Amino acid sequence: MVLSQIQELIPVIAGNLLIILASSFFGSLFILLGRSIRQKRALISALHAELVDNYTEAMATNSELEARDGDLFGAFTNLQVRSSAIESLQTNDPSLYASIDAYSDNLYKPYAAHAQFEEYEKIGFWKTMLETVSITKETIPDGGEPIDPDPLKEIVKNYEEWTQDAIDEVESYTEESLLRKIIYYNCHPQWSVGEVEKI
Repeated sequence: MVLSQIQELIPVIAGNLLIILASSFFGSLFILLGRSIRQKRALISALHAELVDNYTEAMATNSELEARDGDLFGAFTNLQVRSSAIESLQTNDPSLYASIDAYSDNLYKPYAAHAQFEEYEKIGFWKTMLETVSITKETIPDGGEPIDPDPLKEIVKNYEEWTQDAIDEVESYTEESLLRKIIYYNCHPQWSVGEVEKI
């Protein structure tokens, strides 16, 4: 009789164990999914904020380049571009970065311009040194030849446009499907050129 009772309890016990195991599994899965979503939201939000900051800097620099025609490099060196968010995205979620990069035609452009900015900063430094302490032209890259300001103005203007395009594409990416709209809901503030100009 005891044996029969035990046999009757086995399915109940097994069922309870399965419920416990399933609950633990799905609970852990839910926690991992929640963490992944939070990370993706944080990375996208940081990328969006970084691009907006860079756009604002480029817009201000463009205005300075027009206003300070006699001191182009003084205006240019005020441009502080940031890249930590895109680097964090590449490091912490390579698949998300690859997905955005595949979706975007312009995301890489503002970041690719950084190397050109560094070259201009180097030339600008030596030009400033030449004017202030009268060092010899032989110590300056390219022999200290006169620097054409138009390419500098053009690259900063392009950088502003590329950054604006990148912001628009990041926002479009987060709203491309219903799932992304849910994941990235209210993840970054909407903005427009007019709103940025008021900052």
